[in-house]
Amino acid sequence: MIPSAVIAHTSAGRLRVKVAAYRGNAESLWALCEQLRPCPGVLTANANPVTGSVLVLHETTDDAILSFARDKGVFILDANPPRKGEPSIRRAMTATVAAADDSFRKLSSGQIDLRMASVMVLLAVGIFDITSGNFAAIPWHAAFWYALNIFLQSQQKQPA
Repeated sequence: MIPSAVIAHTSAGRLRVKVAAYRGNAESLWALCEQLRPCPGVLTANANPVTGSVLVLHETTDDAILSFARDKGVFILDANPPRKGEPSIRRAMTATVAAADDSFRKLSSGQIDLRMASVMVLLAVGIFDITSGNFAAIPWHAAFWYALNIFLQSQQKQPA
């Protein structure tokens, strides 16, 4: 299983990520460092088993390192790190959706994510409703509206 990580600190040329699952596990953290070192622009990666963190010194962008880690299965960045008092059900749902998104990306060689799959399914539902004359289920216009909304949101979050 690919561990989840959160960004603990970032500054020019430095990125520290915490991998809670590896806290106290020096062997796993050092293996993670070894997997990060081939990333273009990474100068060094060092583990701190006490805190469960990895410090990466680099000459590239944080995004390049995080993308490399995700693509190579080193760790998955937790987009929603835990907040004090946050319900565990919310974290579990977020982790499940993130895992499904990762699966879609892997199965489609990075061409389709969970959001785009949702767009395609909702468009298909809308087309099916129009062609079958079934207006009792989710209305075709609602499916189109949801699909458009998801698509527009995905376009806003993508870097230019």
